[in-house]
Amino acid sequence: MAENKQTKLHEIVVPTSPLPVWYFIFNTDTGVPKYVAPHWHRGIELSYTLDGRITDFIIAGKHFDTQMGQILVVNTQVIHSVDSTIKKGNKTLSIIFPFDYVANLYPEINHQEIDINYPEKLNNDQKLAYSNLQGLLTQFYWLASSTQPLKNLKMQQIVDEVLLLLLERFTKEKPAESEMGNARST
Repeated sequence: MAENKQTKLHEIVVPTSPLPVWYFIFNTDTGVPKYVAPHWHRGIELSYTLDGRITDFIIAGKHFDTQMGQILVVNTQVIHSVDSTIKKGNKTLSIIFPFDYVANLYPEINHQEIDINYPEKLNNDQKLAYSNLQGLLTQFYWLASSTQPLKNLKMQQIVDEVLLLLLERFTKEKPAESEMGNARST
């Protein structure tokens, strides 16, 4: 990790081989710290609370208290952190899509962002897509710890489906840089 002028850490994200994304399964059995310092990266991060909750996930200064089934997305170069109380049985999944990977498949992402963090504001089509995402992410979570021979192919398929749904149903034009709360403007 390299430090920028504002003491926010720039995290270099390396995909989890053989997939083109980085992913991590958080649960109370892994002993993951409950505090993740403010940082940013070029990748687009998705957090899914499978069970339990994240009591304080901060994205661009906005605080989220996630519940079971909630999806959060941190867009490229946006400062974020976690300061959460971990309770027994918490299960969450993080996936980071490298920005270049996304931009090569969907160049429009250079001028867009994913807007999914407020499920109460979603329209009916988005609510259906959100439900589909929850199912896909739950499958990914359980596949990640399985020993199935086709595990990696199935996980790759889910990653592609998740990315397609995010880009197809939840993108909008980026606001002006002064409104973004990203690493470049803070």
